[in-house]
Amino acid sequence: LPFVLRGPGFRRFDRGDWPMLVGLGVLGNTVYQVLFVYGIDLTLAGNAALMLAVSPVFVTLLSSALRHESIRPAGWIGVVLSLVGIGCVLAGTSNLQFGVETLDGDLLMLVAAGAWAVYTVGASPLVRRYGALPVTGVTTGIGAVVLLVVSAPSLAAQDWPTVTPFGWSLLVGSGVLAIGLS
Repeated sequence: LPFVLRGPGFRRFDRGDWPMLVGLGVLGNTVYQVLFVYGIDLTLAGNAALMLAVSPVFVTLLSSALRHESIRPAGWIGVVLSLVGIGCVLAGTSNLQFGVETLDGDLLMLVAAGAWAVYTVGASPLVRRYGALPVTGVTTGIGAVVLLVVSAPSLAAQDWPTVTPFGWSLLVGSGVLAIGLS
């Protein structure tokens, strides 16, 4: 985050943009994460992946509905192909199990995909104005602070001595590679 706040090309955010940055940080990096964690706990990994696969479709539809972007015919063909692809996966696999047992998790994952779409489309004007790195850095930082507050009871209840070195390495790897480097 310090690099983002002082890095090359950084401009100070206008005071009027902070409410949007805070809202997007909470939505995209706290609400989304909570929905994802609870959703994945209540469904199967394949179901979750399929539900999240509709995020680009949601982004395209929302961006078009809000007139942020004019979607060209090739974009609409992409939306249709995405939906057809999802349908093919549904029709061609026996690893997915939809039913009462997974419904809550499936719905949470679908709402998570929608939350991510709102975050993505909502951030686009700020990204055009300030750049992707500063906007992502600030919204991630804001969301991380709120997520830390929300998860404090779980963190306090965690039996930390039972976490293995392999578990710690996965946590560090996830943070450094999946979050930091990306």
